[in-house]
Amino acid sequence: MLPAIDIPITLPFELPVLLHPPLVHFAIVLPVVILLLELVNLFMRKRAVSVVSLSLLTLLVIILFGAFFTGKVDGSEAWSAMTGDAKEVLKEHKLLGIYLAYASLVLLFLKFLNVTKSGALKVLYMLALVGFVFATLHQGKEGGELVFKHGTNIAAMADLDEKAFDLQEELDELQEEYDELKEEMDELKPKEKEEGKSEAAEEEQLDASDANETK
Repeated sequence: MLPAIDIPITLPFELPVLLHPPLVHFAIVLPVVILLLELVNLFMRKRAVSVVSLSLLTLLVIILFGAFFTGKVDGSEAWSAMTGDAKEVLKEHKLLGIYLAYASLVLLFLKFLNVTKSGALKVLYMLALVGFVFATLHQGKEGGELVFKHGTNIAAMADLDEKAFDLQEELDELQEEYDELKEEMDELKPKEKEEGKSEAAEEEQLDASDANETK
């Protein structure tokens, strides 16, 4: 378990829900693209490719911090409907996201140094980039588990909540109809008993009259 850290920034505006999924797709793909560019540039040694990689890294930093804030919004919306296990996975997912956001700043700094200088820093940067790619892929896997294994999907949960509400309403209506029918049945039972008694009395009278006639 990684030590708990946070991003102590509060946005001056509210973010809508469901912005997190499109951002995290870029957050996972961009590091792979940057790594491929850097591997190709080991042989090409083109400054233009290095500048493109630097630009993509800058974009990645923005996307990762955006993914963190949008993830907080989506996670808060889904929190109350999640199970205990899912909540623990979400906490780990959030923490790793914070580490990745800070790690992207370190990568950007290392890349900037490699653009202006060369040497041993290039090896350090490449190793850090490879580790970063594996970490983002792991983060993507955890995010997929939250959605498909634990059902942490805002739209789907909202739809299920709506259906559950509709079903509950139907159940309440059926319960009311059942209670009304039960009351009607309870009212009919004394009448049936009285009718049964009167019929029995009539039969006894008939039997008695038949017996008298026979005598």
